[in-house]
Amino acid sequence: MQYFEEQNLRLLILIIVLLLIILPAVADPLIIGHAGLPTIDQPTVQRIYTGKVVEIQGIRITPINLAAGHHLRQRFLQLYLQQDEDQYAAYWIVRRYVGKGKPPKDVNSTAEMRRFIAETPGAIGYVDADEVTSELNILLKNR
Repeated sequence: MQYFEEQNLRLLILIIVLLLIILPAVADPLIIGHAGLPTIDQPTVQRIYTGKVVEIQGIRITPINLAAGHHLRQRFLQLYLQQDEDQYAAYWIVRRYVGKGKPPKDVNSTAEMRRFIAETPGAIGYVDADEVTSELNILLKNR
């Protein structure tokens, strides 16, 4: 009987550890921006990241993306643009081909994104809620 109790306890611990690993990976990203930017809505985020809006209240916007394949980028594309990675890449291939701009710059980490946004007027990006620092401005929370 004690063997089964130990097995159940091990299984329970394994499940808890897996949940702690998986849950942060599906957190909703917050839209952040340089301190001078106003709050925005979801359709504006979509227009910024598809190159249709380049200025807000006279401030030139510089959108930043995490590198393709990053879990937070995938979640951002799903929640805010209703696209997956392939759809987003295809959209920008066509847009560049017809001379309608270039995609947002990619950075490799959220630390690099936070640094760029803090230092660049008009910069906008996304991070997990626990990564927001005092020099960043929350522009939009999804929920």
